[in-house]
Amino acid sequence: MTPNDSRNHLAYSQLLRVRKRFAELDENRRAIDLAPLDILGSMHLAWLYCDAREADMTLAQSRHVLEMDPAFTGAYLFVASGYELQGKWPEAIAAYEQVKDSYGAAYLAGVARAWAAAGNTRRPAAALVRLKEFSHQHYVDPLVFAGYYAAAGDRNRAFEWLETGYRQRVPSLIELEVGYVWDPLRTDRRFHSLERRVAF
Repeated sequence: MTPNDSRNHLAYSQLLRVRKRFAELDENRRAIDLAPLDILGSMHLAWLYCDAREADMTLAQSRHVLEMDPAFTGAYLFVASGYELQGKWPEAIAAYEQVKDSYGAAYLAGVARAWAAAGNTRRPAAALVRLKEFSHQHYVDPLVFAGYYAAAGDRNRAFEWLETGYRQRVPSLIELEVGYVWDPLRTDRRFHSLERRVAF
């Protein structure tokens, strides 16, 4: 690894993240130190905080990214995640509204999941219908649907979509160990079986 290449440190930080080694933030900080104007390092740090379930730090770092570049709307996805971790569903949905036009699938999945987790019975179903319609013209990862059903408390449907993702070998499976979306499923033996098959 080239010591002074920020991209190498960022890539290694990503590897550490998916292996749940959240305490090892030095690689990400080194990437930021080497390229302080590169927004990706700062955004990745918000991702680390999110996967470590550090809601306040996720929100603070995401807002820092928006201060660096207000046009970098992807940061709102982690603002929304920070609020989801806090169970602040209206705030999460408001953050997802900021990416409505730029991240269609993430927006539809996020609002559907947030409404479902909040216990609403009508709005998540409507958002899910829109997401399915969106998927007719754009690729939507099967794990997006699995995440919705996990939030809605429908474990069987969630695992059906997870199995679809496994059969398709979707890259997002590497997020199983760390994504907060999967927390409602972690006590289920089917989740442990899937983890073993993915080879965690």
